Amino acid sequence: MARTRTLRGGRAAHYSPARLATEGRKRREWAIYDHRNEVLQRLGFPSYKAYLDSGTWRVIRMRVLRRDHFHCCFCTDAAADLVHHGAYDEETLRGRSLRHLYSACTDCHKALEEDGAGGKRPPSEVARVTRIAARDEAKRRERADLR
Repeated sequence: MARTRTLRGGRAAHYSPARLATEGRKRREWAIYDHRNEVLQRLGFPSYKAYLDSGTWRVIRMRVLRRDHFHCCFCTDAAADLVHHGAYDEETLRGRSLRHLYSACTDCHKALEEDGAGGKRPPSEVARVTRIAARDEAKRRERADLR
């Protein structure tokens, strides 16, 4: 049974239950950024941009780049100049845990974050690609440690 919602301007839109369920999933998926912003506000940052511009982030970023020897964790042959957040939990945002932070070159970070049309990739897709790359990076580090 279709449901009706009133849009801005008073227009009515009809949605099927399947479309409503899909919209609910999308809202939940993007809620990770709402959670991130709540954590950042508890830490005293008014926005993600303010966090990325802070001395706190500069120190964390440099620790991650040094840990990874300034190499991209995703393509492994380019020099890294960015750090990708694989998670937005408080321990990661404070820099207490670097486990979910990955050095990235500009091209790889763009490929992770953007879909082919220049829009932002859904968080679940970013997480999937990040997990694969993180697993590969862990294997590479393990091989390096054995030498």
